[in-house]
Amino acid sequence: MFGLSKRAMTLIGGGATVLVLYVYGDKHPQDAVAAANPAECRVTVTADILNVRSAPAMDAPIVGKFRKDAETGADKVVENGFRKIANDKWASEEYLKPKEGHDCSVA
Repeated sequence: MFGLSKRAMTLIGGGATVLVLYVYGDKHPQDAVAAANPAECRVTVTADILNVRSAPAMDAPIVGKFRKDAETGADKVVENGFRKIANDKWASEEYLKPKEGHDCSVA
């Protein structure tokens, strides 16, 4: 068929299968893990750009940024209006919306 050997056709078919699985596969496997653990706090960023700071204070150094609609795990710790995202990473609670089905109540 098409002047190709059986082996070449098998390789092309296998490559096409891998490509289809890659393109249509789960693009966010971490979301499947998070969905399986509703006790984990997950939040969505509502600001256009949200600064992540090294401490829960407006004058703390910026150590990262999130874009609008970014999703991340977060702690249930809020201080001075900042939610703890990770060790030495805090973001303004005002611009973090808890994802439905996840427990983000303050500890």
